[in-house]
Amino acid sequence: MAMGKIKKIVQLVRNMGLRYIIFRSGFELKKRTGILKNKFPTNPSVKPFYTLASWKAENHAFFFERKESLNSVSYTHLTLPTNHDMRG
Repeated sequence: MAMGKIKKIVQLVRNMGLRYIIFRSGFELKKRTGILKNKFPTNPSVKPFYTLASWKAENHAFFFERKESLNSVSYTHLTLPTNHDMRG
């Protein structure tokens, strides 16, 4: 009797692969212990989210106040090298 079970287990591992057997065993364990029900609830609780209006109404500090306050650096005087310059 035990020899027949061992043969079936070996045949299952050969047909399906050890990785799949480990995955299915872990999945069944999570399913039977209720971990999957907690991780993926069918009726999740309602959570309040920010609306665009409420987000705009709050005054949060950012990296800079406005675009005009930045010290703009002009790179217009720089030019890219041409193919002729690169062949050197």
